[in-house]
Amino acid sequence: MKLASALLAGLLAIGLQAHDATAAETYPTRAVKIIVAYPAGGANDIVARSIAEELSRDLGQPVVIENKSGAAGVVGAEAAAHATPDGYTLLMAAGAHTLAPSLNAKLPYDIVTDFQPISLAATSTYLLVVNPSVPARSVKELVALAKSRPGQLNFGSFGIGNVTHLAAELLRVESGIRMEHVPSKGETAALTGIISGEVALLFAVSSAAAPHIHAGRAR
Repeated sequence: MKLASALLAGLLAIGLQAHDATAAETYPTRAVKIIVAYPAGGANDIVARSIAEELSRDLGQPVVIENKSGAAGVVGAEAAAHATPDGYTLLMAAGAHTLAPSLNAKLPYDIVTDFQPISLAATSTYLLVVNPSVPARSVKELVALAKSRPGQLNFGSFGIGNVTHLAAELLRVESGIRMEHVPSKGETAALTGIISGEVALLFAVSSAAAPHIHAGRAR
C-alpha cells in the first residue's frame, strides 16, 4: 500500500531524530498512537483507521487511534504538540490545522515549530448540500431564496473555524446573503442536522455526503 509506505518512511524519520542509532534500529518497540482531532466516524477518523491497520502490519506493533475532538481540531493538536517527541504519537490533521493560526491568535502550540509533517494522507472535495425541503435546485436559486428570506435560512458546519464553516461564510459574503450559523460537534452531527432539517444547507465532504444524496436524504 503506497500510502502506508509513505507514512511509514516519515514515521521512521521522526524516530531517528528522537533516539540514538542503537535505539532507532529497534523502533518501534511499543504501540504507536494516532491522535484524530475529530469525532469517530468522520472522514479523518476513517482515513486514520485505514492507515493504522496498514501501519500495524508493517511495523509489527499496535497502532491505536485516540479521538480528541474540539475547537476545530485545536484540542487534538494541542495533545499531540505536548506529547513526548519520540515518534510514538502522530496527529491526523485536517485543513483546519493550517487555518487555526489565522483564526486564533493564542493557540497553545506553533504549527511550524511544534509539528513535523510526515505525509499527505488523503484529499477530498466538498459538496454544497441542502435538505430536500429546500426548493432551490442550484446555487443561483439558493442565493435568490436566501435573499428573499434574509436571516431565515441557516447553515451547518463541522464546527466553528472548520473548512465547512469558512466555505459557507465565503458564500454568504460573496453573494451578500444573510444566514445563521448552526455549528455541530463534528461531521456526523452536521450531516444529521441536514437530514433532519435542523439546517437548510451544509458544505460537506463528498464521501460522507454521497450516501445521503443517493438515498434522497439530502440534495
